[in-house]
Amino acid sequence: MNEKEFRDQLKKLAFDMAKTEAYAMSREEANETLKEGRFNDWNKHRKQYPMWIPDLSDMNDRADFEGVNLSGIDLSLANLNGANLCDANLSRANLYRAQIGEARLYGVNLSGADCRETNFYSSFLKGADLSKANLTSASFMNAILTEANLNGSILTGAFIYGSSTEDLSIKDVKCDYIHAGQLFEGRLPKDRNFRQGEFERYMGTKIPSADLLNKQIDKNSKKVFVSYIYEDSESVKIIVEKLKEKGISVWLDKERLQPGVRWKQAIRNAIEDGMYFMACFSSNYWNRDKTYMNEELNIAIDQIRLMNTDKIWFIPIRLDSCEIPKWFINANTSLRDFQWVDISTTNMDVGIKRIADIIKMIGE
Repeated sequence: MNEKEFRDQLKKLAFDMAKTEAYAMSREEANETLKEGRFNDWNKHRKQYPMWIPDLSDMNDRADFEGVNLSGIDLSLANLNGANLCDANLSRANLYRAQIGEARLYGVNLSGADCRETNFYSSFLKGADLSKANLTSASFMNAILTEANLNGSILTGAFIYGSSTEDLSIKDVKCDYIHAGQLFEGRLPKDRNFRQGEFERYMGTKIPSADLLNKQIDKNSKKVFVSYIYEDSESVKIIVEKLKEKGISVWLDKERLQPGVRWKQAIRNAIEDGMYFMACFSSNYWNRDKTYMNEELNIAIDQIRLMNTDKIWFIPIRLDSCEIPKWFINANTSLRDFQWVDISTTNMDVGIKRIADIIKMIGE
């Protein structure tokens, strides 16, 4: 852009601002237009004066749109703080980045509305219909959402710190993560996205704090400790990635250790805290005279001896046509007596599905 084009743009911007200032609706006119439900006139006016940002805040009892039909209206960027929109019909409305804080929205119909980055701070939304609404990055901090309907909505990145969500309807919600802390703190889950059905399980009642919920999610994840030798790293990583795709959290040996951590104790803790132990054997294992995997197996055997005999915890995996080592757990049982999954003689995806099915079946 040259200097002349830049000056021309500045002139046009100044002209548009002056025109908007002179001809856009006053607060009173905007208020009456909405009250009377003349949203066709409203949308036409907004299109004609795109720089006009409606400000209906602090209208006292005049900002009362209870029961008004505003379906499809363009309220993007509008300031409706403190307004009364109880039982109003705002279905399919454009509320992008609108300010609707400390507002009364009891029973409001916002189904299918565009509420991206909309601020509902401290608003009363009890019984509101938000089904199929786009609520990406919307803020419900300290809001009342009791008995609200969010079925089929998009809720990724929403802020729900301090909100009340008893008896919330949240079927088929699309949500990768939410914020349960102030500002951008308290991302849930903290280092991944929600898995299928996980949001509904943990958000069905009152939303706990971010730290508590992350601990709850981590505690209830189907976790697997994977033991293997270095030569099998590439094969094991393929298996691990496929298990993660099926919603299984994997502790991949020394991968998660931070510098300076004593790996033996850290791995012992991981094995003792984990739900399952998956040992990956191959010909490479038998070709090694020494391997840290044997120490991990010793820890696993100690755990097996403490468990009930009917508990399935140890899952041997054969990566090729090798034998499972005959390490004895007691006088009558060795590792070879456990049912193994044979990746070497079956399709990889079939073997992975079997492993995932075993883990999920045990965890139910």
